[in-house]
Amino acid sequence: MKMNIMKFAKEEILSIIMIAIILFTNLAITNSKHLIAVCLMFTITLIYTAFLIIKKPEIIKKMFKSYYFLWIILFFIEMFLYGFFGENTKEYSLKFHLLNFGWIIMTLIILQYHSEKVADVMAKASSIAIVMITLYILCTNFSGLIAVFNGEEVLIGRYLRTAVGNQNTTAISYIFLLIPVFYKIGIEKEKKYISIAIIGTIFMLLTASKKSIVALFVTLCIIGIGKSKNKKELLKNISKVLLAILVMAALCYCVPILHTIIWERIESMVSSIINFNTTDQSSTTLRLNFILTAFTKAWDKPIFGHGWGAFAPMYGYSSLYNANLYTHNNYAEILFSFGLLGFFLYYWFPYRMVVKTIKNKNILCYIYIVNTLLIEFGTVWCYSSILGFLGFSIVSLLLEEQEENKILDTILCKFRKRKED
Repeated sequence: MKMNIMKFAKEEILSIIMIAIILFTNLAITNSKHLIAVCLMFTITLIYTAFLIIKKPEIIKKMFKSYYFLWIILFFIEMFLYGFFGENTKEYSLKFHLLNFGWIIMTLIILQYHSEKVADVMAKASSIAIVMITLYILCTNFSGLIAVFNGEEVLIGRYLRTAVGNQNTTAISYIFLLIPVFYKIGIEKEKKYISIAIIGTIFMLLTASKKSIVALFVTLCIIGIGKSKNKKELLKNISKVLLAILVMAALCYCVPILHTIIWERIESMVSSIINFNTTDQSSTTLRLNFILTAFTKAWDKPIFGHGWGAFAPMYGYSSLYNANLYTHNNYAEILFSFGLLGFFLYYWFPYRMVVKTIKNKNILCYIYIVNTLLIEFGTVWCYSSILGFLGFSIVSLLLEEQEENKILDTILCKFRKRKED
């Protein structure tokens, strides 16, 4: 019995390391410059995943019958058809597409293997990934960061980026990885995660990303209110949250660095939304223009959309950045590129998870769901990031949604009958 516990503990440690490697690789180094390193990481995790499947074959059967697997397969097939056979094929990379699919499936196989400890595994893997990403940023942007601290540079955000994207991409990575960490601290009272939470939060805030600041605020509010056991405790926790908001607002207004990276950014965003003007050159106004254009022009081809990544070359030119940009909104991008068909294929599963989360009242699921849906208002990650797919799939695993997929079962039953005949 003791040997079995030790063996499982070693497997859990290996699984945590493998998921951390997947997260770090996808979020920090997946590009052509690091191709050898990416291939090496992929091979290592693939071998380990194969080992888990051989040891416990039923995890594949469970995954094949899950709704999250059906969701991922359907949308990835649609993206492949649009990207490989569509009009905008230059922007599509089959190699990169398959790589992303592999990262998602391998992560979910590992989590399915540890289905009873998904929250623990994700918290520990995310903690390691936060450290790895932070070290990567410090090593690759060291000279720039030194220049900032010496007063030679003002904008620290430009030096808080990985090989995958800009500082906004980094901020989104941090907030997603911090979700299970904050949950462990706030709900399960595990103090060992505090140092990781501080590191991740500081680097995330230094990026001055507006969407991640809002996501952080929402996460802390859900944790603060969500742990209430009765109405009396709920009112007490609401008052605590409101007090914390007032204190934080005062600090953001009075402390110079917080005023710059938080107060001014949020003030600018709110002002751009309230006083919306299409001629304004702020980044918020630019993105609002893109979103409105995408939703309006989507109805030119409402059913099947305009094609893979079509918005950027058609309507995404920005004189501010002198480049063609995507919509910066997952909802608008999917509707414009893949039409109502693609919009349904992507959002039927998140809708399902929202309904199930409300019924089950799982705090960690609430945090994942709200943050994933919220971040999708300010970014597009259906093309290149695993986070959107991973967020909703983790919710499915946390809710232990192991009911059989009736669609897949019907197909398999018909296939067996034909074989017997």
